[in-house]
Amino acid sequence: MCRPPLSGLTGFRAGEARPHALSLSLAAAIALVLLLPWPEFVPVRWLFPEGWTFALPFDLPLDKAGHFLLFLAAARPWRRSFRALDWRHAGLATIAGAALYGGLLELGQGALTTTRSPEVLDALAGALGAAASVSVRR
Repeated sequence: MCRPPLSGLTGFRAGEARPHALSLSLAAAIALVLLLPWPEFVPVRWLFPEGWTFALPFDLPLDKAGHFLLFLAAARPWRRSFRALDWRHAGLATIAGAALYGGLLELGQGALTTTRSPEVLDALAGALGAAASVSVRR
């Protein structure tokens, strides 16, 4: 039987590459969204009339909801990747990994951009999003 190239180096069989590719893609997309300087990148003022504001029916900053939803969506494939690697507590590893990744991204926002500032509550919102995703069974 012919082995795929580099299969012995990666720690997983060739058929298990798909969850890892999706996990890495989502991690890269989240980094892109959270580290780009949005005021220069997206011309938000062109989209809405002068003085227009977006209000939710409850008191939740839109930024925190965005972090929560990004990590909520990404946590499922991340958990699948930990399971493919035979991690015993894939759910806990997903939550801890999301919290660490969110914290590092917040530090990156403070160090790499001039238009964004790091916030502990953003990292917490991401970790809570991952925890919510992990808590839902399949």
